[in-house]
Amino acid sequence: MNSSVFNVLRIRLLLWSDLRLHWRRNVIMLAGLLVFSSLCYYVLVFDSSMAANNMPYLQGQWVVYAKFHVYFFPVVLLAGGFIFTSISFGELNSSNSRSFYLSLPATALEKVTGKWLLTALLFPLSWLLLYQIFAWITYNSFQIQGYKMVKLSLIDPWLWLWIGIYILTQTIFFLGAVTMPKYSLIKTGLVLGAGILLLMGIYDLIMDHLIPLFSEEAKRMATFESHSFSGTSFRFGEHQAAMIDHLPALFIAGFGLFIAPFLLYISLLKLKEKEV
Repeated sequence: MNSSVFNVLRIRLLLWSDLRLHWRRNVIMLAGLLVFSSLCYYVLVFDSSMAANNMPYLQGQWVVYAKFHVYFFPVVLLAGGFIFTSISFGELNSSNSRSFYLSLPATALEKVTGKWLLTALLFPLSWLLLYQIFAWITYNSFQIQGYKMVKLSLIDPWLWLWIGIYILTQTIFFLGAVTMPKYSLIKTGLVLGAGILLLMGIYDLIMDHLIPLFSEEAKRMATFESHSFSGTSFRFGEHQAAMIDHLPALFIAGFGLFIAPFLLYISLLKLKEKEV
C-alpha cells in the first residue's frame, strides 16, 4: 500500500490504534468530567443552607436551578473538549514517541484527520451520550423537590448548536496541540487570551472612533451626550445596533467557512514540518 496517497483505511487504523492505546486516558477523562458534573450539581443545586431559613429565596432559585443543564452542558463540553484536544498529540512530547509517531506509514493528512475525528467528533458525541445518563439521574432527583427540570433532548437544535460551536472552536486548541504539544493547554490559552485582548482593542477603536465618522447620530451622541454614550443602541444608533446584533451569527459563519478550515490547514503544515 502506497503510504504517500491518501487512504481512508489508514485513517481507520490510526483511529483504532489511538483508541486502543489511550483507552485508559479517555475513560479517565470522561469519568472525571462526569464526577465534576455530579459534584457541581449537588453543590450548586442542592445547597441546603437556604432551605430552612429562606423559603422565598429557595422558591425563586428553583426556577434557575431547573435550567441547570442549559447553562452547564456548554461549559463542560467546551472546557472538557479543549483539554482533551490539547493532549491529543501527546506522542509529540518526547523524542522517542515523536520519532515513532512521525515514522508511521501514513501521510500527515491522514494523521491530522484521524486526530481531528477523535477530538472533534468522537469526543463530543461520547460525552453527549454520557451526559444524557447524568441528566436523566438529575431529572429524577430534582423532581423529588417538586419541580421539573428543563430537559436536553437529543433532537434539540440548541444542543447541536453547541456541538457545532465546539467543533469550530476546538480547532484553535487542535493547532496548539500540534504546534506546542508540551503544556499545550496553558500556552494556547495564553496566546488566545492575548489575541482576544488585541481584538477587543481593535473593536473598541473601530466602534468608538471610526463609526462616529460615518454616523451623524453616533457622532452627535459622542459629542453632546457622552454621559449616556454606552451600550450599542446609545453608542451607534438603532441602525448600527441592529447590525451589531448580527455579529455572533456572522462570526460563527465566518469561523466555519474560513477560520476553522485555515487553522486545520496550518495544523497540517505544522505536522509536516515536524516530519522533515
